[in-house]
Amino acid sequence: MEGATGYGPQGMTSRAWNALLGFAHHDPRSPYHSLIEQALPDALFVHDGLGRFIEVNARACESLGYTRSELLALTVVDIEQDFDLPAAQAQWRQLRPGVRKVLTGTHRRRDGTRFPVEIHFGVLEQDGQRCFMVIACDISERVRAQQTILEREAQLVRAKEWAEAANAAKSAFLANMSHEFRTPLHAVSGMSQLIRMDGGLSAKQTNWLATIDASCRRLEDMIRAILQLSELEAGRWNPAPAQLQLSDLLGRIRTRVETLVGARPIGVCAMSDPIPASLYADAHMLERALLLLAENAAKFTHSGSITIRVRCDHDTQEYVLLRFEVEDTGIGVEHATLQTLFSPFNQADNSPARRYGGLGVGLITVRKIAQLLGGDVGARSVPGTGSTFWLTAQARKRPAGG
Repeated sequence: MEGATGYGPQGMTSRAWNALLGFAHHDPRSPYHSLIEQALPDALFVHDGLGRFIEVNARACESLGYTRSELLALTVVDIEQDFDLPAAQAQWRQLRPGVRKVLTGTHRRRDGTRFPVEIHFGVLEQDGQRCFMVIACDISERVRAQQTILEREAQLVRAKEWAEAANAAKSAFLANMSHEFRTPLHAVSGMSQLIRMDGGLSAKQTNWLATIDASCRRLEDMIRAILQLSELEAGRWNPAPAQLQLSDLLGRIRTRVETLVGARPIGVCAMSDPIPASLYADAHMLERALLLLAENAAKFTHSGSITIRVRCDHDTQEYVLLRFEVEDTGIGVEHATLQTLFSPFNQADNSPARRYGGLGVGLITVRKIAQLLGGDVGARSVPGTGSTFWLTAQARKRPAGG
């Protein structure tokens, strides 16, 4: 590798290298001698074409544990681990004066211990004679730091794999548990229907059966929510884009909300800004997420209004980012609680009475769907006044592969 890769203090590389290229190694009166001995923070060696050392600085002696006279009696082969002299000589002959090569290697001390070095290598020429200059920087600390980083990265990879395996096991457990719950639940619901069909029930008994039916429906909704979340977390629910019919989608959401609010004095409306006519996204997933937001609005609103709206948040040549909002005049949410609403199994109402019920999986399901659709989720609220929950989703302007 050639170039001006740095070593030592910032800015010293170019100055030291340029100065050392003019160093007359055989002349102890050279003005660069003091630079070599005092200013250069790394080991310096000058050797001939046979690898024999003809000049070294004090730092070179210190790093290898030799005296200067001992080191000058050695060759590159003596200090460089696994050094191939014939191969190196072939490369040395190709080098041009003034060009610096940077490579890494391993130096061997007098006591046999080894340490990694970064080597800056170049040619010195004087009176037609060639010798070679080496500046060797001890990079032990850098190598240890890199090793620590690699070990940390390996730990993070293992932790990620363990977390994914745990998440998959949890999702499989939730799915299996939900399926197992459905069997006795259907039996209870079926028996309730048979008793009602058999007739001869008092008004009190009819009310009891209505409570059983309502509880069964509630449990069925909870099981469905758990199954949907487990499918999302296990990665078994992937977007299937199709042409969107936004007016039909908003109409179905509005009808569902009107059914949920029943006789409560709540006005329900759906509206849309101008949106491109031909868009493609997973309508089923999008509808499921909007229904969860709309059902929440209906649950926490006693009077006033619920508004579902859609607009274009961002428009490119390839896609449109749609923004859906569900605004209500319900009980609202405290600011601190807003930060945790989209976390798994969190609820705004954690009082013992748990007045509004629910598992706390609806909003995390909305968030996962929005992320799968290339968007995000959020909310703003004023306690006692109402809330607005939103989600964004990418809708392509052409069908997949089009």
